[in-house]
Amino acid sequence: LLPLRESLSVVQEVGKGNLRAKAPIRLRDELGNLAEGVNQMVESLRGLVGKVVKGTENLEQASAKLLSASSQLTDTTKDTTLQANEIATVTE
Repeated sequence: LLPLRESLSVVQEVGKGNLRAKAPIRLRDELGNLAEGVNQMVESLRGLVGKVVKGTENLEQASAKLLSASSQLTDTTKDTTLQANEIATVTE
């Protein structure tokens, strides 16, 4: 029952957000297979979380670039509007 309790403990730790938890593989039977499966699951989750974090960082960078470009476009539009108003005033 110890290998089963250890695997259950790892699953509970992962449920709490600990993606470094690892089940010891003590036997080469069904319980050992269970521990190995739990470890593979945790490794997969760790990889997925890493990809999500990286994607979030990329999105944050792209958002900052878009905000900068939007700000520049707004400034350019204001300048163009001022110039157009000046030309309209001169031609009246």
